[in-house]
Order: sequence, then C-alpha cells, then structure tokens
Amino acid sequence: MSSTSAELSRLIHTLQQERQQHADAVAQIDAAFISLGITAQPSVRRGRKPGVAQAPAVAPLAASVKPAGNRRRRRKAKDGMTGDQFLLGLLGRAKLATADVNKQWATSGRKGSANNLLGKLVKEGKVSRKQGKGQRGSVYSVV
Repeated sequence: MSSTSAELSRLIHTLQQERQQHADAVAQIDAAFISLGITAQPSVRRGRKPGVAQAPAVAPLAASVKPAGNRRRRRKAKDGMTGDQFLLGLLGRAKLATADVNKQWATSGRKGSANNLLGKLVKEGKVSRKQGKGQRGSVYSVV
C-alpha cells in the first residue's frame, strides 16, 4: 500500500473510533435523562427535510426548456384597465403618433412605455401602423 492510502486508511479508522465514542456519550446522556424523567429535546436539524428528494445535479432537458408564451402575469393599472384596453380606447378616438401615445401612457400613471404593447397589438391585427409623414415614429389607429 502506498503512503497516502495507508494515511487515509488510518484517518478513517480514527474517525470511526471517535464517532463511536460520541455515540456512546449520547447514549449515556439519554440514559441519565430517562432516569431523571426528562425527555431529551430532539436535535435541531439543519438542511433539507428528511424524505425530500435532493434536486438532480443537472436538470433534465425537458425542464430546462422554457414553455412557450408569456410567463409574466399581466396586471391591471389602478384605473382597472389593462394596457390593451387603454391603448385601444385611446386609439379609437384619434390617430396618434408613437410619441403622443407614450405621452398619454405616462400621463395616466403607467410605468415604462407603450412601444412593446403597440407592436403586440399590430401583430394581432387590432391596430394598424403607418409611417408618420415628416416625423419620427409611426402613426397608429384602430382597425
């Protein structure tokens, strides 16, 4: 046997002896508690609960693939309207440029900008987009 394997074997034997000494000491303490009529408190266990399977080191392929669609929950603003409803109502009254839509969006107390939602509505065919004449951005109207 090489010196490292002999050293490892000796260390394991020493640790096993120490573990047995500790187990004997715990048994003596439990016996003393029983003789005094004291119930020993269960040891506080840290880590995962017994019986709960440990997570695999590598997630399976199916679990690592994101499901299709939007995973975020859509919220309504304080006025009770979704962003879709707000934009469709706004564009139903008049044709507006992107900057004007975003200005109304911010004025109503909504966070961010309406650009992504405008693109979504155009893609769904609910709103039409035309290039603005002499201005930057597009002009939107309800279909």
